[in-house]
Amino acid sequence: MDNRDILVVEDDKIMSKYISDILKDENYNVSNAYDGLSALEKYESGNYSAIITDLEMPQMDGIELIQRLQAKEFPPVIIVSTVKNDPDTIISIMKMGVYTYLLKPINSAELIFSVNKGCEYSKILRANMVYEKEKNIRLENQLEWYRWRERFVSGSRAGAGSSIFQGLLTSFNQGAGFGSMVSMIDLLAANAKKEKGYYRIDSSFFDAIIDNNKIASKALDVLAFIRDIIDNGLVLKKGKASDIHDIFISSSNELRKYSDIKNQHVIVSDIKPSFEEAEMLFNYESVKKVADELLLNAFKYSEKDTDIIVLADMEDGNFRISVISMPEKTAYSEKGISIEYENIIFEPFCRLTKTVQESYHTLEFGLGLTMVEKIINAHKGKIKLYNIKDHAFVNGDPSRAVEVKVCAVMSIPVISES
Repeated sequence: MDNRDILVVEDDKIMSKYISDILKDENYNVSNAYDGLSALEKYESGNYSAIITDLEMPQMDGIELIQRLQAKEFPPVIIVSTVKNDPDTIISIMKMGVYTYLLKPINSAELIFSVNKGCEYSKILRANMVYEKEKNIRLENQLEWYRWRERFVSGSRAGAGSSIFQGLLTSFNQGAGFGSMVSMIDLLAANAKKEKGYYRIDSSFFDAIIDNNKIASKALDVLAFIRDIIDNGLVLKKGKASDIHDIFISSSNELRKYSDIKNQHVIVSDIKPSFEEAEMLFNYESVKKVADELLLNAFKYSEKDTDIIVLADMEDGNFRISVISMPEKTAYSEKGISIEYENIIFEPFCRLTKTVQESYHTLEFGLGLTMVEKIINAHKGKIKLYNIKDHAFVNGDPSRAVEVKVCAVMSIPVISES
């Protein structure tokens, strides 16, 4: 769905209302700010496709606001509204990277045309930025393994012993791919010493091979399961939406030893009468795998002493489950799931963190979410994983910041509702 959120920054409240009313009539979602400083704060807590700003405002003028916005990782499309029509001013603001400018008094048709085109440009610009970042992430993942491997194959003995074990464990579990397992032969040849018809290698090095062979075997089983889903689908049986709701309750209880690691609590929304009436086709065992994987990921990557919220509802003929968690800053980064990961998070071997978390016994090769997506697709459903901004505790308390949370949403179609 296209983003139709617009921020109008204008200290003249009559002009602000005039612009807002025109855009609202065109079905845009409009927010207002009356100075540059409050505009910057609103931008930080929103998701705006375009910003229309005046130049002369109190506290922070339009020029400084534009400079601050352009310094963002994903700068918005900026449209300037101004009474100044001298060439020097126009050239100056265009050099700052604004999309276009509108001269006051603003013509409604020109405003609508500029905002429509600006939003289209914003969509293209964002897609290009995300594509470049995705490409760089994939390249970095490949280069990371090749560089590490080269250090050992070239004969460098630096970091032998326990560091070899840690390096191997981290590299394999980051999802460098099964080529990593094959390359173990090269690493063995570079580090083993032949003595009296036998090869002597560091014990921790050999332990790493055994441990990662177990991980690879587990990953191969999952890959075989995924391949079977792709080739043959799943055997779906008739049930009720309430049955899937119960699966998540069951998973949260069975996985309590993992939620206890960081003193986390799972809160599942109450069952609704409509869940008993809604019939669905689903595979119990595979949906259980989905529930386990989504909850385990939430436990692993969420802050300690926080709640994992599981919300169930009906929407547009689908039964939807949302798993909402508070991400650890050290796990995802301060922004939760970066936008460049949203499109590749379900790809095989994609991982958000470099930290191996052995306590959770999950698929550290980065196959868990791939499996989840294939299962949901086999149910003719959809799944998404993205950031949301929680404003629940901000209103009335300026000291509180908007909280970024991670939301995994799966939906499966309902075949009938009584």
